This record gives sequence, C-alpha cells and structure tokens, in this order.
Amino acid sequence: MSYEKKSRGLAVTPILLVLLIAALVGAIYFMLNSAPSANDGAVTTTSDQLPDNSFSINAVRVFDGQQVLENQTVLVRDGLIAAVGQALEIPADLQSIDGAGKTLLPGLIDSHVHLFGTARQDALRFGVTTAIDLFSDQSKLSDYRASREQLGQQNVADIYSAGSLITAPGGHGTQFGIPIPTLSNAADADAFVAARQAEGSDFIKVVYENGSEYDGSIATLDRATLQAVLAAARQRGLLSIVHVSTLEFAKHALQAGADGLAHVFSDLTADQELLDLARQHNAFVIATLAVQASVAGQSQIDRWLALPAVDQQLSQVQRNSLSSAFPNAYPDVIDTALRSVASLHAAGVRILAGSDAPNPGTAHGIGLHQELWWLTRAGLSPQQALRAATADVADVFGLSDRGRIAAGLRADMVLVEGNPLNDIDATVNIAGVWKNGYRIVRTNQLAAPVQTAAAEKYAANLLADFESNDIGDSQSGWQVTTDQMLGGQSEAVLEKRVEELSGNNAGDNANGYLHVSGQIRSGSMFPWAGAITFVAPEPMAPVDASDIKVLRFRARGQPGDYQLMVFSGGQDNTMPALQQITLGSDWQTHEIDLNKVGGVELKRLKAFAWVAGSGHSEFVFDLDEVELQ
Repeated sequence: MSYEKKSRGLAVTPILLVLLIAALVGAIYFMLNSAPSANDGAVTTTSDQLPDNSFSINAVRVFDGQQVLENQTVLVRDGLIAAVGQALEIPADLQSIDGAGKTLLPGLIDSHVHLFGTARQDALRFGVTTAIDLFSDQSKLSDYRASREQLGQQNVADIYSAGSLITAPGGHGTQFGIPIPTLSNAADADAFVAARQAEGSDFIKVVYENGSEYDGSIATLDRATLQAVLAAARQRGLLSIVHVSTLEFAKHALQAGADGLAHVFSDLTADQELLDLARQHNAFVIATLAVQASVAGQSQIDRWLALPAVDQQLSQVQRNSLSSAFPNAYPDVIDTALRSVASLHAAGVRILAGSDAPNPGTAHGIGLHQELWWLTRAGLSPQQALRAATADVADVFGLSDRGRIAAGLRADMVLVEGNPLNDIDATVNIAGVWKNGYRIVRTNQLAAPVQTAAAEKYAANLLADFESNDIGDSQSGWQVTTDQMLGGQSEAVLEKRVEELSGNNAGDNANGYLHVSGQIRSGSMFPWAGAITFVAPEPMAPVDASDIKVLRFRARGQPGDYQLMVFSGGQDNTMPALQQITLGSDWQTHEIDLNKVGGVELKRLKAFAWVAGSGHSEFVFDLDEVELQ
C-alpha cells in the first residue's frame, strides 16, 4: 500500500516508512535479533514465577474461535487443551483459575506483520501468540520453525513467514539497501518460487505495485510473470498473498490466481467485478485498516493511550511507533477502505485481521487490537472480527494446532475481563496470556535511569554555535553517524568552517559553522550519513528535558529533503523519531516543536542527528546556532 502522493522518484510505501523509523538501531535488531532468546525483552518467564502448564479455568465464557460457549471449564494438560465443557471432572491437585465474569479467547493471530527487535515479546504481551510475517530476514526462517514446533516454555510469539518477497528488479522491496533476489521474467518463475521454498518460506508474498495510486512510479512484475509465479506456488502447494494498492491491480491478482490480497485497495471502492472475482477464487483479504487510518490521519491514537490496560503495557518502542505518523494525511483513504471491506464482507469474502505493524500509528501487539476495532467500524460484528484474528487465520494458513479453543490444540489462550463479544475494546483488558500452556508474566521494563540535571556544557540551552566548539573526537561532541554500523558504505566528513560576514553582520567579522559532506551508497537496510550530537556528556545517556519545547537551528545545503533524528526514551527504545527537513542553498532558521514530533520523550532526551538519506548520492549541508528552548 503506497501512501505518498506526488513522490520524488521511487514511491514510498508503509514498509519503507517502517524502516525509516526503525533505521538507526532498530535495523540492527532486525538484522541480528529478529529471533530473540527466551530471556530477551520485556516479558520474563522463569520457573519460580509460573505455574505448571497443566491447570483449569472454571466458570468462564469461551469464544472458541467460531462460537460463544457460556459457563465453561477448560482443562489444560501438558500445554495442550484436554477438554472443554460444563461437567468436567477436575483433579483435586490441579491448579484452578476462576473465570467468572471473564472471556477466554484463542491466542490471537496477527496476519500481517514485519519483524523488528522485540516484536515477538511485545506481541505476546498483548495476547498475540502467533504472527504472520509478510517480509523479513529469510536467514531466520529455520529459527522460527524450530520455535513454533516445540511445546516448551517460551516468551515470544510464534512466527510463520514469507521470508523474502517476490518483486521485480527495482521494485518495491529493493529500496531498503540490502540485496534481495528479484524476478525478471515468467520463464524463471518456477525456479524462483522453488528457491523461496528451499529457504524455508511458509508461503509466498508477491509485490504487484507500480505506485500509480499516489502518482509514483515503481517497477513491478508484468501480468504474465505474476501469473507464472502464482501458478508455480499452486503447483508447489504454497499459499500466495499479493500486495496491491489499487482496485485494478487487485482484479489482475485475482484473475491470475492469488489466494489472498495484502491490503484492501483504497483508490476506489470494490465493484461487482471485484466481488465476483474474490468469491469465484475463494480469496481472502488482509484489510490492514489500522494502517489505512494512519495514512488518513485518523489513527485514533489518543483513545488507545487513554486506556490504562494499554498505556501500562506499552514499551517505549511500541509507544513511539503508535504515536508516530505518516508525513502527509489523505482523509479519503480510510473511508474508501472501510466501504470496500464492508462490501467484501457482505459478499461473503473472508476478511483477516492484520495490523501491518510496526507502521506509523500501529505497534506490535496493540496493533491487532486496533485492527479489531476498525473491522467493527467496517460492519463486522465483534464475533466476526475475533474470528478474523483466530480461527479464520488458522484456516487460511493451515495452522491446525491453534486458532481455536478445542481438545487437542495447544493451549495458546487469552483471558480478558468482561465480554468482547459485546464490546470489542474489552480485548485489551487482559487478565492472562498462556503460550504452550505456560502463563506469561506481563512485566514491562520501560524506564532507564534519568539524568535529572542538564549537562554543564549545555548551559543556556545552546548546543553549538561553532565559534569555539570542538567538533573533534571527544565522546560527547559532534560525531559522524553513518549506515556503516549496519554494513553499509555511506560516508560523511565533519569540518568546522569559518566564513567572513558582510552587510548587517560585518561587525561580527566571521561566523563559525559545521560543514557536513559525504556520499550515500546502497548496501544497508537504510542508507544514511550525517552528524550526531548527544545531549549528555555520556553518549546516549538520557537527560530530563521536559521543560524544553523547541529545537532551533540554522541550516543550508544542497537543496533537498533531509532527516532530523531525535533519540529519546528508556533502554528498550531502539527507534529514533523522525522529522523531515527541507534545505535550500541559503541559510534558513528552522524551529522544530519537539512536542509535535511523534515518539519523542523529552524526559529521556538523548541525541539529535541530521542526516542525508537514499534520495541523495553526494551531499553537502551546513549547521549553525543549534539550541534548545
């Protein structure tokens, strides 16, 4: 799904913006830590904290993935559901949990995510016990498979993954700076799909996207190659999901034999031809309405942050992602998407719940609860929305051991206060989460120590005027930041320069400033290069800057768009907040209201970086009079 109209060059899609947000440290986690160990992250599970994986939940309302059963007992033995019923004999020595006034749900399944950092822990803390990954590091596929096939104690959600997506040379997915295989013609389709299967992909995701919805231009597979890819997937028994953005391309994908669509198109409302095609091919649609709402500037973030059950469980990574926004808002997108989902649902087309986390306005775990809420706004009942996140996803993806509460299935379950069949918001009022029958302790370690006093070198809130500032190699001074930490090849050079002044400023004689130059090269997930400065003497130590409102600086450079990165938050915050800045060849004063930059936590302010990105090759820009006010 593209979002930026009138883009410069390669159109930007939600996945790309995810990478922009996660770029500096989040990408490191993606490359190295997509499959965290059982002791990593915010969820902790130790044998002295948790009961055994055999227990019963009594007098509980059960949504079993399809229907509602009142006043039930659910018996779990050795991590599997042993029985569900009203007259079960419960052994006296078995731990018993009172379910009165609560509802037991199957572990939720998010049918559209992209894995970064602590995603698997964050998802599980919000009751998402399984996630469908639609593009990530294919080297992790064997780890994901091994994790989900065991029935032991773990603190991460299970993953089924497409691995690397299938796209054309120069197509969507190739702009992230890391090499991925691409497909050029129909003749190579079978071998290409076979290679993805050999890597361990559980299904395939195909990109059929030319950027036209938002006036962009992206290379994409032609229709013959699309058809050949989908035929090869069918022959090899692989489910196929096709990424589309427009009604026209959705029709092409269904005509070519796609099993499902990733994203509901939002350029036009579904017409009768599309509905007939979807029914004829028994296709499903992963709507991703939460992302569509964010693109429209209607993500309703305040309502979620106002819920204590949400606010108290968000890590800073989740909070930043949830609070971030797309650069531009297009209000018609969500209305069109809602109408299309309503028409598809009314026509009997299966709608699946997928968050597309961690796109702006969403986050792993909580994003699926957002999606459930939006699905009810599209006309699904709460029960139908819950099916879209449990049994229906399991059916579509062939997950025979989960998605329902029934004898013989693994005990992945979520217990919530109240009745989400009446009020879908009740899904966030989580009283318990079980993975493989082991109860998850939903602890959340948010805070890092806060340095309560600003560092002496920032007296009067002046970070740098470059008249006397040393920009050398001191730990807390101005430093080069580049993508080389991710294996990239971009470069930057910092110089303190002095220019003679004339005119009204002639009496000042000269002015010092920071000169930043370099080259942007491909080779990393997100190419970047520029300058970074830390707010405290120790790099990345947080400072309480809650009384600060504005970052002001003067800048000029090779005309174009650059990025300001703002680092803040606790130890688990891997993502900088981003603010686009546009520079011209003449000096201009920029004032950034830090309270309006989504994801900035001023009580834990760490650093600022000014960088050029993938829109540049060689770049030059200058900075001066950088101050906080």
